[in-house]
Amino acid sequence: MGGDYYLLAVGALAGMIITLGAAGSFRKIINDRKRNKNGEWSEDFDAFEELKLPSKPGGIMRRKRSDSSGSASPCLPGEHSIQLRVNDSASRNTVEALLCELVRLQTKSKDVRLSSLRGFSVSLENMAKAAVEIELPKRGGVGFRLGALNIAKLRSKMSLKDVNLQGKRVLMRVDYNCPTDDATQTITDPTRIETTIPSIQAAFDGGAKCVVLIAHRGRPGGAFNRASFTLEPCAAVLQAHFPNREVKFLSECVGPSVECATKECAPGTILILENLRFHFEECGSGVNPAGEKITPSLEQVKAFKVALSKLGDVYVFEGFGAAHRPHASIVGLAEAGSTIPTRVSGLLVEKEISIFADVLSTPRRPFLAIVGGSKVVDKTAVLENLLNLVDVLYIGGAMAYTFKKMLGQLAIGASLFDQEGARLVKGIMAKAKERKVKVMFPVDHVIADGFREKSNTGIVDDSQGVPEGWLALDMGPKSRAELEAEVLRSQTVLWNGPLGVCEMGAFAGGTLQTMSALVEATRRGATTVLGGGDTGAAARKFFVGGEAVSELVTHTSTGGGTSLVLMEGKELPAITALSDRE
Repeated sequence: MGGDYYLLAVGALAGMIITLGAAGSFRKIINDRKRNKNGEWSEDFDAFEELKLPSKPGGIMRRKRSDSSGSASPCLPGEHSIQLRVNDSASRNTVEALLCELVRLQTKSKDVRLSSLRGFSVSLENMAKAAVEIELPKRGGVGFRLGALNIAKLRSKMSLKDVNLQGKRVLMRVDYNCPTDDATQTITDPTRIETTIPSIQAAFDGGAKCVVLIAHRGRPGGAFNRASFTLEPCAAVLQAHFPNREVKFLSECVGPSVECATKECAPGTILILENLRFHFEECGSGVNPAGEKITPSLEQVKAFKVALSKLGDVYVFEGFGAAHRPHASIVGLAEAGSTIPTRVSGLLVEKEISIFADVLSTPRRPFLAIVGGSKVVDKTAVLENLLNLVDVLYIGGAMAYTFKKMLGQLAIGASLFDQEGARLVKGIMAKAKERKVKVMFPVDHVIADGFREKSNTGIVDDSQGVPEGWLALDMGPKSRAELEAEVLRSQTVLWNGPLGVCEMGAFAGGTLQTMSALVEATRRGATTVLGGGDTGAAARKFFVGGEAVSELVTHTSTGGGTSLVLMEGKELPAITALSDRE
């Protein structure tokens, strides 16, 4: 029987045990859903192949993984877990919806939401080793939530400023996943490297003997070209920033020769090691040159983690863009066998944590969140969590057209429509109404007869609709003015996702005007935070008064996926693994 395991933890709180029923009940849910939905989900139901219930109620989250032989072997005893085996046809939303149905049936609760899948991968193509996170509302004083973001714990972690580095080797996990020119193999955007320079300098200012940099680049797999994934080009960028220090690239990231280099290098040396992902142990799986999936054993993964821990005396996490990934170099140095007792955040990560902690716990109001992007389904957890926090939610970008079509506000023509996310729209809007959150959408639209820079364009409003064969690719002038006014009246603005196809100049107007308003709001004293990814890239591309927008707002995050996880209200594995202040 092929497929992956999804594990749902069950727990006990306040003396009450919540258990999750029998397999027959689960099958009944599937059959009822099939009948009641007129086959709408019929393609997904065959995906559910096996359900194993816990032998003991209560407990904590467990997980299973497959060894290289393909047989299931438990990482921890599975007596407290539901084990749901699905095959490759199962969609993420179906997994979530059916598990929620199971919990509803057993708890008789009408309000059960599953925030998202979290774990070793978030892609539908590789959903192995994932954990399912359930949120149960309080009923009679009883409720629980797994993996929720704890702001107090977020603030409690040690930073580079808290540790004595005199004479020590600093092992620094960075995010140098930078774009390069394929022909020359030179870095074309060194932003991620440049953001780590202050922490590297601070380590030396604190007396560190050397700084050992570990990172990943891309997703090497199969018969890949090593030159396209090596970290060697990063050395030249670092050398330019530290002309008076030796910057040395090593062609491996673990092993006796690397360990020896960290101990015998001259004081003040910067060592940058080869791509961590050249080792399958870093991510927990990979694809060999023959195209075969390889899953290292638990012993191999542990040995890799221990080998990494031998490369430093203090561990500094400065790779915010990778903080949401529980990979070996990110969480493994906190595990048994590691020889590094102290794990701290770098200056950049400390700043990111501090700003998001403030915005997500004690924002100044009015609090406006702007969420753009392509698909509703990709931002569902973000939207649901933000509805607990904000006063105003502006939904823009391509995802706005899925909302507007489902709400009957606009004929969208050939605009992007998220079929999978469409069924979530009414639930999101119902929660917004319940939470008394004002939800705004574009009301006029820049349209084009093709998805290209040089296309015929026009402007329509909601009453006119988008003509058949045309696409809405940006917000129109009235929408821009409405959002600008909302930005300027807000005291906190959190923005993730472009508001149009801003990489094409003809459709960048909405994003640019809103960023200009954000700069003005910052000047007036508002707290303004931009998520990473496409939003951060746009902020570095667009200028106001001769300066990049990224430099004129309160904060531009360096982590696209990581900032999304925080906006979903989830903990970050990398931060959880850091040492606590005493």
